[in-house]
Amino acid sequence: GSLYLEMVTLIFMFIASISFFLQYQVLKGNPKALWRDSEFKFYFCVVAFCIIFITISLWWNNIYDSFFTSLRYSAFQTVSLVSSTGLSSGDYTGWTGSSPAILFFLMMMGGCAGSTAGGIKCIRVLLGLKFSYRELFKRIHPHAIVQIKIQGVSMRKDLIQTIVGFVVLYI
Repeated sequence: GSLYLEMVTLIFMFIASISFFLQYQVLKGNPKALWRDSEFKFYFCVVAFCIIFITISLWWNNIYDSFFTSLRYSAFQTVSLVSSTGLSSGDYTGWTGSSPAILFFLMMMGGCAGSTAGGIKCIRVLLGLKFSYRELFKRIHPHAIVQIKIQGVSMRKDLIQTIVGFVVLYI
């Protein structure tokens, strides 16, 4: 029930779900490495968007009495589930709307590759989204040659097929 303990735990859960290599880069004095990494940017944006969306949903549906309380529980549960930590600050099973589905998606996705988090990993989800976009684009423009790039590097076709196959089997 302590806000201070929840916030400290939340910060460390979030850090633990970031790649150890990126953590090492930040500790060596290179914090810009975080924002150059496409997987971290994707992870950060997905988590931030989900926290905001779930907070608004909880507040709108009067699950908690204030916006701040909704933000508190939303942030803790979101980061706990995406990082595979398994901690809980409240009962999220009674949340209404699409919040449980979003939390389930986050559990499946997990954190960044090279972290302690479980799940498919963000880089695979990002690659799957880019692959899906490319396939839709190729349906509209059948003669287009579209490369899938992660951090400016074109991905090999066999690697893409392996990752997409893994994600499909995982699901």
